[in-house]
Amino acid sequence: MPVPATALCLILVLFSTRNAGGVCLAPNKITFPALFAFGDSIVDTGNNNKRFTIAKANIPPYGRDFPGGAATGRFGNGKVFSDLLAEGLRIKPLLPAYLHPVLQGEDLETGVSFASGGSGFDEFTVKLQEKANATISKSLFLVSQGNNDIAITYFLFHFLYDIDAYTTQLVNSASSFIKDMYELGARKFACLSLIPLGYLPISRTFGGGFQRNSVDWLTQAAVKFNSKLEHELNHLNSNLPGTRILYIDIYNPLVDLIQNHKKYGFEDSSHGCCGTGLIELNYGCNELLSSFTCCNSSSHVFWDAGHPSERAYRMIISQLVHNISHQLLDI
Repeated sequence: MPVPATALCLILVLFSTRNAGGVCLAPNKITFPALFAFGDSIVDTGNNNKRFTIAKANIPPYGRDFPGGAATGRFGNGKVFSDLLAEGLRIKPLLPAYLHPVLQGEDLETGVSFASGGSGFDEFTVKLQEKANATISKSLFLVSQGNNDIAITYFLFHFLYDIDAYTTQLVNSASSFIKDMYELGARKFACLSLIPLGYLPISRTFGGGFQRNSVDWLTQAAVKFNSKLEHELNHLNSNLPGTRILYIDIYNPLVDLIQNHKKYGFEDSSHGCCGTGLIELNYGCNELLSSFTCCNSSSHVFWDAGHPSERAYRMIISQLVHNISHQLLDI
């Protein structure tokens, strides 16, 4: 997930020279001045459109429920997690991709997504200008790491890896990233757990046998990572003065939606809406399969074979916004 130095430099110049006006108000308190998202396809809002990769979502029917029905590069039928968090925190209705061709200065002032679907973590270092530190320190940094590493790399080559060592390596990478951002002035982090990877439609198809059961060893890998991540974040909270790092559990809420989907008004939790719902991801989710694609995206927990639907994200976000505001906002 390399982030160009010029990206953060530009943000800092804007913070230093302009008043970030127009920031919405959360109930009874001022919200974060900006939201910056880093990580994988859970929070990517279109950066991969400009990258050389097969992990793209810029073709229909992706985005069919997005405002205007546009396939923007978001890995879903509509808004994705980072959009909905920005909306729920009353920062702005959409979180644009940093590489969006018509990105405006005003967009940078209130946050962007640097995330890239298919990416793991990479170091990125840029020295913050002192004038920007106050704004950066009050902004929220959303971090989603490890889903692609385990769902793709570990799923395909798990026989080559010791999962305990592999998850430790990933958590160490996340920890190093947070420490680097801390040195650059960031103080407020919301770090997502992994989603329940063993329950993904594509995992069931390739690893769940004839009955397409959930994949236990992949589930256990996600659980192990999440446990280590939560422990490490607690450690960082105690050792990085002035920082607030919140572990965001989206694993268990998603498992609840999957296992009790009828209770929440979903018709299906083991297939994606797009195509057959078995394996369709990226360019595999396309208009050629429109006759197989479900009519109502909100009827499925998953939009494609690897990403939740907007409705599923919304149900999770509704449980998280108050917690994030209460624990990370300055009251």
